[in-house]
Amino acid sequence: MESKESLIKRIVKLEYKMFKEIHTNAQGEKCKDREGTFILERKSFCHPWSNETLRSYLHGLEDAIVEGRNLLKEKYLKMDESLNIKGMKQVDLKTGYERSKTQCDVEGPPDNSNSLDEEHKILIQKIIEIETRWQNELIEKYPNIFKTKVNRSKGLNFEKYLRSELETYPPLTIEYYFRDVLNAEKEGRNLALEGYEYMFKELNYSSLEEANKKMLIRK
Repeated sequence: MESKESLIKRIVKLEYKMFKEIHTNAQGEKCKDREGTFILERKSFCHPWSNETLRSYLHGLEDAIVEGRNLLKEKYLKMDESLNIKGMKQVDLKTGYERSKTQCDVEGPPDNSNSLDEEHKILIQKIIEIETRWQNELIEKYPNIFKTKVNRSKGLNFEKYLRSELETYPPLTIEYYFRDVLNAEKEGRNLALEGYEYMFKELNYSSLEEANKKMLIRK
């Protein structure tokens, strides 16, 4: 059976391929320089998932490529719609929005290739409610890390970002993801915490406590 590390590596490789495809203009060249950051962020996001969820998402990415779909493009179009980009000030785009049409070659209405039924939309909402509680726990416990992160995300809240991502997932992946989240909540675990613990260890911090203290000193 394929290891978790191998599954994540394959997932992130396909995601980065999609990422590069929508970053082709001058600003996009700078995004390509962020390959290491992108890969670490996505590995950390997927790290807490069960192998079953990882396999399902990997198959979804592979199927999307065969169908000529770019799931990151679909996510960004959904983010644009939820943000009402046309109504945002340019300064907000530059300082807070993770990517804008000045950075990616993405135009048009949201892609509805991944049409979801009401049952899966309800599952997405339940996932978002739990994940939002986990994010708030992190902000409260490690304010120097996560309040700074929230400030940099001005204009795009966590719920809108996560919804835009989850709505690109295959229905089966959404079901597995919900199961992972629900099981973790029953066990008193915080999957967001586990993902960030992985990330900061990769950045050579012994713990989130150490990172939080060092970020306070830098202020």
